[in-house]
Amino acid sequence: MKFSLRHNLLFVSVTATYQGNVTDIPDVLIDTGSAKSILAADIVDAICILLSFHH
Repeated sequence: MKFSLRHNLLFVSVTATYQGNVTDIPDVLIDTGSAKSILAADIVDAICILLSFHH
């Protein structure tokens, strides 16, 4: 895994897999203090992850 440091922020490229679908996501910010992760809708749409508003 290759990390890059830009403007004192740590970034990495990741590969996301969901039900056999795979996509590479470049420039993901690593936030070690974050409680949740957010991915752009167009990126997860590429691997068929559907948006759900159910809690």
